[in-house]
Amino acid sequence: MKQETKPYGLWDPIVTPKEIYSDTTFFFNTFVDEKRLYYWAELRPHEKGRIVIVKCDKKGVTRDISPPNSNVRTRLHEYGGRAFAVYDNVLYYSNFSDQRLYKKEIADDTPPVPVTPDRLEDGSLGKYAAPIISPDGNILILLFEKEFEDRENENCIAAINLKKPFPQEPIILVSGSDFYADPVLSSDGTQIAWIQWNHPHMPWDESELWHAQFNSAKMSVESAQKAVGESNTSICFPSFGESGELFFVMDQAGYEDNDPKNWWNIYSYKNGVVEKVTQELAEFGLPLWTVGNNRYVVDRDA
Repeated sequence: MKQETKPYGLWDPIVTPKEIYSDTTFFFNTFVDEKRLYYWAELRPHEKGRIVIVKCDKKGVTRDISPPNSNVRTRLHEYGGRAFAVYDNVLYYSNFSDQRLYKKEIADDTPPVPVTPDRLEDGSLGKYAAPIISPDGNILILLFEKEFEDRENENCIAAINLKKPFPQEPIILVSGSDFYADPVLSSDGTQIAWIQWNHPHMPWDESELWHAQFNSAKMSVESAQKAVGESNTSICFPSFGESGELFFVMDQAGYEDNDPKNWWNIYSYKNGVVEKVTQELAEFGLPLWTVGNNRYVVDRDA
């Protein structure tokens, strides 16, 4: 066989990128609904990178539940994140082409209903991510970004009344910081927590955990206070336990590699007290490039 030498980058590969990725499906954003049914997002290169939501029933049978012409993807913070939630056999999702939030009945073939308007009252484009639904199924809480053409975007945490007609503009619950991530509700729906941070920091450099009471009747957040957050402290993945304690993952800069504080370990917060849950030389957290994810689960029945 004749050998030929070519400069780097100009030789013909034996296996092309198309051959590698065309048959590869990526799984992410696992979600469990109130009936403990499992859902996840699938990125399918063979469908031009379309993201599809898949349901797995209790017998292990899977099927697509997002509409065939949809692409369940959000541009929030431009990095995106989890763009769907399911409650009472209804799928709520953000569609990539117009960034609107939609409602789709899973049990039938009725077309999806737009939950949010095409454009907001101030002319901005709404972008939505990390949706969660209150225990009674009446309120959807999510990250909400307003994209303006003539000024910097605005980020907040907002709510949508699922019992009122659609489309509707979300009601802002929390605002004032540059960025927000991962709102969570307690099992009784009376407490809410979230992550927030400001320029010039990235969330893995310095971020804060906030906690408040959630008034579902008034669709409002009350008595908000910073639970945890200091200089050079990074926080991610908040999650409530059954007794109301708030779990989270924290990493603190300035410590030696053999100190658990220098690793993303799990902690709990209740009544103003922070306690250690894990103290490992291991990472239970991840940089918040995307939102609406978690690397651990609180078993409320344990």
